[in-house]
Amino acid sequence: MRRTTAYTAVLLAAGALGGGAFGQSLAGGQNLDLAPADPIVPLPLGHARMESVGGLYTGIEFVMYRMTNPLKNQVIATRGFIDVDGAVTGDLNGTVVNTDTQPPFIIRGPLVPGTVYGSQNVALQTSDLKQQESFQPGWAVTMGYKFDSGSKLEVKWTHILQHTTQANASLVPPNYAVGPLLADSFLFSPVFNYPVEFTGAAQETAIGNPNSLAGIWNGAINMNISFEQRYDQWDIAGSVPWFQNDVCRIYGRSGARFAWIFERFRWRTVSADFSGNSGPQDVANYTNTVSNRMYGAFVGLGVDHYLGYGFAVALEGDAAAMVDIAKMRANFVRGDKEIQSKRSINQFQFTPEVNANVNLYWYPIEGIQVRAGYNFLSFFNTIAMDQPVAFDFRNLDPNWQSRGSRFLDGFNAGIALIF
Repeated sequence: MRRTTAYTAVLLAAGALGGGAFGQSLAGGQNLDLAPADPIVPLPLGHARMESVGGLYTGIEFVMYRMTNPLKNQVIATRGFIDVDGAVTGDLNGTVVNTDTQPPFIIRGPLVPGTVYGSQNVALQTSDLKQQESFQPGWAVTMGYKFDSGSKLEVKWTHILQHTTQANASLVPPNYAVGPLLADSFLFSPVFNYPVEFTGAAQETAIGNPNSLAGIWNGAINMNISFEQRYDQWDIAGSVPWFQNDVCRIYGRSGARFAWIFERFRWRTVSADFSGNSGPQDVANYTNTVSNRMYGAFVGLGVDHYLGYGFAVALEGDAAAMVDIAKMRANFVRGDKEIQSKRSINQFQFTPEVNANVNLYWYPIEGIQVRAGYNFLSFFNTIAMDQPVAFDFRNLDPNWQSRGSRFLDGFNAGIALIF
């Protein structure tokens, strides 16, 4: 009887932090009065007959999750520039005339439009963002109620803080390798079909015509890319005990779930004139946002086993059938926000999910339970941006497509209070 009472007290709080195995009364609702806590804690926790009488519980825990980065490699910028009208090439191949009465001037040589200058070495690519993957902190909050029958109903919110990775390329290449004519101090991206409002700084080089390097992305001095991810999940869950003895319990779970995977890619480009001056009209910002909002129902089961000395281990898993309302947005906008190009798409699709976790529980005193464990989630058929940049300004069609699977995994540790 003493062993049964101890085990029931431990399982009373098992799962209180994650929708797991909450305490359920033993068969027949045995009256197993718990001994007073030792030491006595001056908090309104616990109550008589906790093994068979329901009550309110709440829990909070710290989590660390790692998310799949869906980006594939895409070259964003290379070193160099394009002489659009050929005037830079004409001046380089021209004749410099020096006079005693006037400043030197150039007799321009043949124009060669479209001449490429620089090494064209990769300066910035999306794989620079994948090298910064890491675990991201967050929290999970649970509130629930256990009924006298052993069933329970709870609400849980899990939030993973936004994880941002960044990469940058400037007019100073690695090892200051600026190349002949300083051409590698410029950055180039193949954006096309842009309006004249995105021409950028007029005189980016000391020679050539104004706008020989037409386009903010042609002959730029700085480019920055970043990728943001965050995750939220809300569960409204109920559980019912199926089997229980002195050392083991099996229970079923079901409920409603909302899961939200938010991802955003940003790209900022700055051009400047030969003196290094630039303004908002010389800045181009590109944004690609994918928001997977999934709504559905889940079913699962859990098993927990008493180890002794106030410890228990629990395994739990569930499967969810959800509808993904995916929102995709892409846009170019000038730095002063006077002109932009944008595209918006909403897409509906079926997204299954599987979820599994293992946890170790410790019930040190009456009304308090400590939990630590590992969690794994897998979503199938979500929308992702494999190659996030659409270089066609007039037809923003980045590579939005269904991804076979993506994963989240991580660790949790926290405490639950039983009233």
